[in-house]
Amino acid sequence: MSLTTFPFFHVAAFTSFYGVMAAGGTLVTMRKWDAGEALRLIREHRVTHYAGVPTTALQLLARARSEADPLESLTLLSTGGAPAPPGIVAGLAEAYGERVEPRNGYGLTETCGGVLANFGAEYRAHPGSAGRPSPVTGVRIDRPDAEGVGELRLRGQSLVRGYWGTRRPPAPPSPRTAGSGPGTSRAWTRTGGSPSSTGSPTW
Repeated sequence: MSLTTFPFFHVAAFTSFYGVMAAGGTLVTMRKWDAGEALRLIREHRVTHYAGVPTTALQLLARARSEADPLESLTLLSTGGAPAPPGIVAGLAEAYGERVEPRNGYGLTETCGGVLANFGAEYRAHPGSAGRPSPVTGVRIDRPDAEGVGELRLRGQSLVRGYWGTRRPPAPPSPRTAGSGPGTSRAWTRTGGSPSSTGSPTW
């Protein structure tokens, strides 16, 4: 039972929507965001999973605290669509221990949804991380500086090959990209993001 508050014109909604469909679950939706109404829906429908942008997740947790609501049916709080502040994980742990699992992800319209995910114990250990890539996504940091910060590049089966009305020939393979990693294309997609590796399998 999932309360999904992403707007359906946003690619983050599809990551949540298709996951619920694949599991044969039930989707609870809202016409517009209201933290009090979200709490009521969670109670009424015994919602187990929440999905939304970090701002709405923080408002939900603040409203639950103000009403002393234990969110007793909730087992997963998932955020995406914007960077999640590390405080979300700490707030969840302080209020609910490990009963409510935190989840965070990273994706783009061009990736057809989330391609990195951080959740559970690993998310608690690395609350500032976007997590591990999906099994079909290649990830690398291009031209990292002395601190390991560079442009995030992705490739894989879920990435778009181009934009409507444009003709973009595939980039020629280079020694760094040819013949390695998942996906059908040897070209890497530039994201414009500037992450760094955490020194662990997370990003």
